[in-house]
Amino acid sequence: MIFVFHHFDLFGFTFNLYGAPHFPARPFDLIYHMKDPQANNPLHGVTLEKMLHHLVEQYGWEEMGRQINIRCFNFDPSVKSSLTFLRKTPWAREQVEKMYVQSLRD
Repeated sequence: MIFVFHHFDLFGFTFNLYGAPHFPARPFDLIYHMKDPQANNPLHGVTLEKMLHHLVEQYGWEEMGRQINIRCFNFDPSVKSSLTFLRKTPWAREQVEKMYVQSLRD
């Protein structure tokens, strides 16, 4: 029994025997063959609420307020008030995201 390979993969791209790129017949197949651009992003698929719960569990409100000096962490802290503030304040959200990524590395 002889097998003939009509296509081969090279660095994530598919080519036919003549060296021309092979494109799947259906658009879904083309999407399936593409590399995931978010594969190395630790924030991909993580909501702000999940980040907050993780940080509160790992550090507690007091330590979070010490590292990021914002009122919603220091005075009567709650997830709801923090979410409201962080969704309206990009610089604070960036700080929380940095803290979350750092907590994953620890």
